[in-house]
Amino acid sequence: MAYSSDWLFFAGIALLLGWAALPLFSAADTPPSPHADRLTTLDGLRGFLAFGVFFSHGVGDHAVLLHEGAAPLYHGFYELLGHVAVEMFFMITGYLFWMQLLRSEGHPDWLRLYVGRVFRIGPVFLLAFLVTAYIALWQTGFSLRVRLDAFAREVAKWLTLGLSFVDSDTINGYADTPKILLGVTWTLHFEWLFYLSLPLIALATRRRSTHLPIAATILVTGLVLVALRQEYHGADKLICVALFSVGMLCASLEMKGLTARLPDWLGSTLVALLLLLAFVFYEKFYLAGPIVLIGSAFYLICSGCSVFGVLTCRAARRLGNVSYSLYLLQGLVFLFVFALGPLRSFASGSPVQYWLTLLLCAALLVVVATTVHVAVERPGVELGKRVSAILHGQVKLGTPATHG
Repeated sequence: MAYSSDWLFFAGIALLLGWAALPLFSAADTPPSPHADRLTTLDGLRGFLAFGVFFSHGVGDHAVLLHEGAAPLYHGFYELLGHVAVEMFFMITGYLFWMQLLRSEGHPDWLRLYVGRVFRIGPVFLLAFLVTAYIALWQTGFSLRVRLDAFAREVAKWLTLGLSFVDSDTINGYADTPKILLGVTWTLHFEWLFYLSLPLIALATRRRSTHLPIAATILVTGLVLVALRQEYHGADKLICVALFSVGMLCASLEMKGLTARLPDWLGSTLVALLLLLAFVFYEKFYLAGPIVLIGSAFYLICSGCSVFGVLTCRAARRLGNVSYSLYLLQGLVFLFVFALGPLRSFASGSPVQYWLTLLLCAALLVVVATTVHVAVERPGVELGKRVSAILHGQVKLGTPATHG
């Protein structure tokens, strides 16, 4: 058995769904949503995307994790798995925020929106930064290795909550700082750029007749430019524009009542077929062709396709609820587990032993992510709502919080 056997991912996901279904993780549950099943499918999708990135790193970076040197360049299923996960994360963002603009006819509560984003992203990000900073300082002997002004600039970049593209930034000059979080923070840079563009693109949603053609035009233009350039680079603004606009187009189609009204078994079969075609016919996913295939699958999921019920099961929804922590904290769990000599030695024994260790990391990550979600992320969101209410003058300072 090889490290990169495709079937191991599906076996691992099945085991993780069983793990997440245990009563131990009931704290990750949320009250029944008043929204349609469409949102339930997106919530369930997030957990799979987070673990798509996890297994992509776990397989692709196995040499680094085992302290055997630099990871070799790898291709195939696990590389593409990480790419499709990131692409769909961007599509979800485009869908959700374009839908907010559509429902408010281009006049959302901007203060509430941006305060909500800061308090949604910030608490877990700052926790990850503090742990990363401690590790970097520990590795450098808790002595200042750079000038004080340089150290202040390093910290200031991290305090932008990802806007400054911190995947390559060091702390106290520690060169391996990016490896601590596996560089996953690069996606937050593009998320923030999209959020900052919302006041401009909101102009397109103020008339019901314009939002669909504008979203379609942005998507087609982005795809054409990507196809002409034929560049393979995930951290590319042009590619991210195309990915966000896929979600925007799906939201516009929904607002026009143009969802795919298919039996779930048929929609699920089409989703599986579209993704299979992408994996079979393409070796790189940050190109126009794969984006069309993956975007079509995403459209079906937005239309309510549950992928044979997997996306709407309780375990998937739990993983979706904690997906931000799953995504952001995976590097810390890898670092902790593989820093333990006996476990690292066991994992080095064979691909089977490595995968058993990888599954241990995944199980531990669910525990960590659920704990952080309940103790940090969820209170942060509630604090953001309270801050927003205070800024709106709806709540006075010192007034006890109420719970609906």
